[in-house]
Amino acid sequence: RVTRPEVQLAQLRDAAVTAGMEMVIYESGMTKMASNFAPELEGAVNEVSLPAFDGSGSVSGIQFQYSVDTISVRNFKFSSNSVSFGAGAGPILRLSGIQLSVPSTAFVLKKHMYITWLSCDGTLQASLSGAAVSTTVNITKGANGAPVITPASSWDWGELSVTHQVDGTLCSWANALASLFDADVNGKITSVMKTMIPPAADKVISAYAKNVVDQLTPNAVPFDTGVTLDMSLQQNPLTSDAGLEFDFVGLFAAKQA
Repeated sequence: RVTRPEVQLAQLRDAAVTAGMEMVIYESGMTKMASNFAPELEGAVNEVSLPAFDGSGSVSGIQFQYSVDTISVRNFKFSSNSVSFGAGAGPILRLSGIQLSVPSTAFVLKKHMYITWLSCDGTLQASLSGAAVSTTVNITKGANGAPVITPASSWDWGELSVTHQVDGTLCSWANALASLFDADVNGKITSVMKTMIPPAADKVISAYAKNVVDQLTPNAVPFDTGVTLDMSLQQNPLTSDAGLEFDFVGLFAAKQA
């Protein structure tokens, strides 16, 4: 049995494979991995659409209703990433400085007036800043020793700012509703984002992590003519505060015809 405790990510694909091999991945290699998938993650979140919604309220006895069109998420990006290790849990990917914007989106605002409703059209915009997410990427031994990736994310949603404008001089009455309207819309957009954005992000993180781990842990490696080396996992990878350790079976077998 031969151990190689300090194999770096960039060296793994070119490393000599030895029976009973152990690999330990450190923070530098995992952080490099996280940097490479940024465009894919940004693209996936920027395809999210938040469904149309409506609401109602009252200000100083004035009743109002509103409806907001489908909202697109745009300009999702993050300024920094880092990887740490949670003992017994897995690598923890943290993305900081997350921001996104909501482009001009149409809404209709109505005010109750005697026995009828006055209606005004308008547009709103929103921007999110100062958000962050920590994703624990749990890796376990699956069927036939293949790795199984299960991400679990915890979000800090930062600050969402909503502004709006109404069309036409006859809609000046909407100014009296502005503060409550913006606050109510802010809450609804935030609530929907919390439902829809994490699954979109987790899907990309899971797929990317699986692709990388699959390259590091092939089930079988060609060894010689007619012979393969079984490199499936012996057990769940071990995570310490220092790194992630893979422990392979390392059995020689004849190639299947």
